[in-house]
Amino acid sequence: RHAGDEPLGAAIEQREEQIGSRDEPDADQAVARAVGVQHLGLRRQAGEIRLERKFAAIQAFVYQTAKQWDEGEYPVREISQAKLLATQVACDVADEAIQILGGHGYMREFPVERAWRDARLARIGAGTDEIMKEIIAKTYDL
Repeated sequence: RHAGDEPLGAAIEQREEQIGSRDEPDADQAVARAVGVQHLGLRRQAGEIRLERKFAAIQAFVYQTAKQWDEGEYPVREISQAKLLATQVACDVADEAIQILGGHGYMREFPVERAWRDARLARIGAGTDEIMKEIIAKTYDL
């Protein structure tokens, strides 16, 4: 597990608990609940794989950029790209977690709501996405 997976994993677990805690007055609802959990499980696997690939790629890029910095370089383009991509993926993870929880994802009682706010703020603080894109474009002389 990676740090970026925590909001998504927590949202999925909370949603599975919600589905599992409903009253089951008849067999049809029990089947519907089981299918819903199974669907959620498949969606979870697909979403985790997609987000995990992005996370691994960005992590490798950040480490390579940090290595350049440690070697005395000042890789402005790579630093800006790493910040832009990492914060976008953090928002993707938080968005997926909110989607899984539905309306509960917006409630302050759920940690996903805070994770989304923090992820969104990261795209604004220390340089907005637009500023990062401008810096990157300037390094290409655009």
